[in-house]
Amino acid sequence: MLKLFPFTSRCSAFDVALVFLAVLLSKSLYFESFSNNIILLPFFICSFALTIISNKINVRLLLFFLIFIFVILINDEVRTFSFVSLMMRLWIAIFLVSYLSFETFTKIFTDLVLVIGVVSLLTFPIIFFDIDSPLPDFIAIDGRYLRNFLFFGVSENFIEYKIYRNSGLWWEPGAFQIFVMLAFFFSIINKEVSKSKYFLFLVVIFSTQSTAGIFLFFFLSIYLIFQKASLLQINILLLFFVFAVVFILVPEIDDKFNGEGFHSASSRVNDVLISFELLMDNLWFGYGYGNQIEVAIPFGEKLLGYDNYHSLSKPTGSDGLTMFISQVGIFGVLLLLPFLFPSYIKKRHFLTRVYFSVFLFLLFNTQNFVFFLIFEILLVYGAKDFLSNGKPYHIERRSKNSVLVSIN
Repeated sequence: MLKLFPFTSRCSAFDVALVFLAVLLSKSLYFESFSNNIILLPFFICSFALTIISNKINVRLLLFFLIFIFVILINDEVRTFSFVSLMMRLWIAIFLVSYLSFETFTKIFTDLVLVIGVVSLLTFPIIFFDIDSPLPDFIAIDGRYLRNFLFFGVSENFIEYKIYRNSGLWWEPGAFQIFVMLAFFFSIINKEVSKSKYFLFLVVIFSTQSTAGIFLFFFLSIYLIFQKASLLQINILLLFFVFAVVFILVPEIDDKFNGEGFHSASSRVNDVLISFELLMDNLWFGYGYGNQIEVAIPFGEKLLGYDNYHSLSKPTGSDGLTMFISQVGIFGVLLLLPFLFPSYIKKRHFLTRVYFSVFLFLLFNTQNFVFFLIFEILLVYGAKDFLSNGKPYHIERRSKNSVLVSIN
């Protein structure tokens, strides 16, 4: 185990706890089961207090914070609770980015997600044998119950209907694949994709049976094929294996590309269509941050027709990035640039940056995590040196007498 996860074992317990906390606060089952956004409040207070006490803050990030808030508040139709939770998430992200380098955060994140992924493979015997847990159930925001196995949850529906899919610490497999694919992405950026890690990512992403996750795994694997000649043969073999599993051994995944299973893709297309039309109607200032339920749903029912809207292709608001732009207006595109073209890939070839940007767009526009902490963390890391000529990130050294570090 230490050979697979060597970096985390060398970090301080506080560093690991901080990253693990960021993962838990990113709409995990713990987040959903315990008051949702309200649970952000104590962590916001602590991060704000530590920032003030240390008297160290990155001026660029503070300016980005103020500009971000200003663009949101241009439209006075902003939903107050959504705005407050956004401010808390942004500040927590600024604190974390000021405390941990991108390299430290991503390497710990990758190790933690792989641990969760490997342990959560126990989902399959639990479903098969209908194993109970002595712990209180997780309760998803939509009211569904999931059996609590501490490091992962198993939906009662999956157990009842023998649906062999892995949700990890999230309410559904599609949400879990976001974190698996981010961990894979970070491993590629940090040049740490060994054969064993690649195989683990392959197994975990397939355990979710998420169409988006499997496609994005292929997408990044193609990049690896051209970048890591030593892995060329194993990648090709694994890709053939993947295609065989998807289209022969797992017909449930094949169904997603054909027939009734295509409704999932249609739903996402409808999400983007609704967001685009709303943006055209509110081009400069958007229809108001956090007002999806109040504005987007009635608009969608009118645009698509009530019956079509509530069909099997019903929009679910999964288009996080395009929804965000439609809520805050065209200036939202500028706010998203540090996320899509982040400073941590600034030194790479132009085509590589574009390739990674497409990956980030597809990942966050098929599951709506734009309104949760993991997005703000990546946004702030991306904005850290966005407009500078960009020194590469390095591990910060913390003195014994300070809580935070200054950032160059």
